[in-house]
Amino acid sequence: MNNKLPLISDKKPDHVDYKTILNENELNNLIKKISGISEIAVDTETTSASPTRADLVGISLSFKEGEAYYIPLAHRYTKAPKQLDLPMVLERLRPVLENPKIKKVGQNIKYDYIVLKKTGLEIKDMNFDTMIASHLLNPVRGEHNLSHLSLKHLGYKMLSFQELVGDKETIADIEIDKVAHYACEDADFTLRLKNKLLPLLEKEKLDKIFYDLEMPLVTILANMEVNGIKVDKTFLTPLLKDLKEEIGKMSEEIYTLTKERFNLNSPQQLSRILFKKLKLVPAKKSKTGYYSTSASILEEIKDKHPAIEKILEYRNITKLADGFVEPLIKYINPKTGRIHTSYFQIGTSTGRLASSDPNLQNIPIKGTRGKNLRKAFIAEKGHVLCSADYSQIELRIMAHFSKDELLIRAFKEEKDIHKDTAMHLFNIPEEEVSEDDRRKAKAVNFGIIYGISSYGLAQGMGIKREKAAEIIRNYFSTHPGVKKFIDDTLEDTRRKGFVTTLMGRKRKITNINSENATLRFQAERETINTPIQGTAAEVIKIAMIKINDRFKEFQLKTRMLLQIHDELLFEVGKKEIEVVTGIVKECMENAVDLNIPLKISTGIGKNWLEAH
Repeated sequence: MNNKLPLISDKKPDHVDYKTILNENELNNLIKKISGISEIAVDTETTSASPTRADLVGISLSFKEGEAYYIPLAHRYTKAPKQLDLPMVLERLRPVLENPKIKKVGQNIKYDYIVLKKTGLEIKDMNFDTMIASHLLNPVRGEHNLSHLSLKHLGYKMLSFQELVGDKETIADIEIDKVAHYACEDADFTLRLKNKLLPLLEKEKLDKIFYDLEMPLVTILANMEVNGIKVDKTFLTPLLKDLKEEIGKMSEEIYTLTKERFNLNSPQQLSRILFKKLKLVPAKKSKTGYYSTSASILEEIKDKHPAIEKILEYRNITKLADGFVEPLIKYINPKTGRIHTSYFQIGTSTGRLASSDPNLQNIPIKGTRGKNLRKAFIAEKGHVLCSADYSQIELRIMAHFSKDELLIRAFKEEKDIHKDTAMHLFNIPEEEVSEDDRRKAKAVNFGIIYGISSYGLAQGMGIKREKAAEIIRNYFSTHPGVKKFIDDTLEDTRRKGFVTTLMGRKRKITNINSENATLRFQAERETINTPIQGTAAEVIKIAMIKINDRFKEFQLKTRMLLQIHDELLFEVGKKEIEVVTGIVKECMENAVDLNIPLKISTGIGKNWLEAH
């Protein structure tokens, strides 16, 4: 198949040589061509966007710009030609794809790894992911798919997946000729992009974090997704039933208190009931002109009418049932009995991992009902779950960056950091620090990391803005190192236009010098938070890589299942508990060399709640 691809930025035709492999002789010729290569781009065509649920339809390969090959395997449309046998193709490709000396290039290559691993083939040396490279260079959302990158860096508009599939159910229902061009283009342009992006990474000094951190993590995350976590459906199903019954009962109680039936999930209808019918004092209007019924507003006036407390509780239960329990049941894989979430290395601007389908990083930890949900996540028979959680890692990183004497001393002496802050903040002896004092100090400690304003602190603590401003001033006077770190970071970012993490990840801060106060303040918050949160993300990524290496070294069967921000969750055979907890503690607490110690807490249990 020979084609000409018009380049948007260059009117000269770009000749390509794309071929479809339909018989064994053509496959043999391809294998001969591949022998001796040092690098190859790999792409798979499948039946689903979820790699753990997808069936393989075809494989495309490219090892030279402008040249690519598509091997169709499971196209099922009417009159589809006979295709090569999948096991035979995999065995012929195994010496290439499992050869660690041949560098593999991909666009979201973790997806291809998972799809092929389910067939029994494991890609070795995933050396370059164009999606991850692009995100490192420009850590914003929504600009890292192959079509966007090809247009941006190569000036070529690729055929989109939607344009290819149209109203067909999956790509397996599309004619091979059409898919072949699309698939070959994917592999070809992935290789071209790698050759464009690598020099940019090197120029920006991002190649070290790319090769030492992000690429080694791809295989680890892929295996975590394949592993999944066992979920007890017999626990979730009756829980959902009970929650639905409770929602129905609470709805009736609210209707009785308000003397009217209405749509409880409609902010506009609820606003009418509360502020027009019941004549409660409204706080502020929403953009639609109705008075806001947000949780923060209802909290302020909850003592004005008995229905409001019920409404807040109704919302919490509804969110738990509809937002967590019901989706979790749907996501349980019927073949494995486990939930296989997807992890994304490009989901945040700070470098934190993101989780989706489902998002297991936002499973509730507060409240009795929310915590109870973690009982549904269980270990396989003969195993336990082991949780390892960093203790106050972001505050420790602030101590490291700021070199603040009080923070460093408190962490080195293993003091209660919030109690210690309260002592200095309110100038009271340790024995007189109340729980309320500690709570306020905690709000300040974490608020400072996120660049909190006096208004934000006042809202969170339920105090006047003037008092909040005074507390912030007191904090900075007792923690001059923190104040200097913040001032220096802001000044440096205003000058350079970007901020960096411990390992050199860069985040462009676009509005740091904006004349718009709102935009500028948001930019300042991002400037302070990024090196803290971004470095925390790097620390746990480094720990994951070290733990994975040690598990391999000791040939352990323990599986890493989840990463939830500062926490790792493992499924451990009971005979391996002691060695695993030792490895995890050593690797996590020694992930990086800071001027204060890193500490973790570990727990063991038959379910996630017990282990956490």
